[in-house]
Formats: sequence, C-alpha cells, structure tokens
Amino acid sequence: MDYENVRSATNDLIRLNNRCNEIFEETRRNDKEPDFYQQVKPFADEVQGTSEKWLELMGNWIKKENPRYIHLIQCIQTVENLNMIAVQAFYPKTSYNRFKSHYQSVDFQLKNILKHVSDCVHGN
Repeated sequence: MDYENVRSATNDLIRLNNRCNEIFEETRRNDKEPDFYQQVKPFADEVQGTSEKWLELMGNWIKKENPRYIHLIQCIQTVENLNMIAVQAFYPKTSYNRFKSHYQSVDFQLKNILKHVSDCVHGN
C-alpha cells in the first residue's frame, strides 16, 4: 500500500476540516444565513466526495496493515463528524461548543492517522 496516498488523502481532509472552522468563525462574525445552493451544498458535496474516497482508502489500508490504534469505526465516525460540521459551519445559530468539539475530534483523529502512517514509513 502506498503510504503517500493515505498521507495525501488525510492531509486533504485536514485542510477541509480547517476550512470548516474558518467558515464557522466567519459565519459567527457576520451572523448571516448562507445561500444553501450557492455556498453550503457545493462545499458539503466536496467534503462528502473527498471523505468517501478517504474512507475507502482507509478501509483498504486498515485491512492490509492492521494498525494497532486505528480502527475502521473511528474513520467512519470521523467522516460523519466532518460531513456534519461541513454544513453546520455555515449557520450562525450552530452551537459553538458542539461545533468545536466535533472539529477538534476530527482534527485529533486525522493527525493521529498521519502520525501512525509516518511511524510505519520510518519503521517505528
């Protein structure tokens, strides 16, 4: 399995997760409802498509490598959380604590996967 594909796809999700956070902060500052079809749907579709490809890649990687601390259910939950905040980020009435909790959970899990992939590449 090409670790670079896993690393690259995981970095893509980290970027999207960070973009969710940026959108959320901007939305809270502006306190304005978005245009669903012009703003929310295109971004949510991008996140969903990217995360589905990542989940398939991770499923194959987990089967082959059997990493000790990374399980498919964690990856599924990460994708679910990311897809949820990709929509919630656009709405100013979204709970701050709930959004941040999901954002941080996604961030932690993705960075944990990157660390594990790096450790595998370097033989740790």
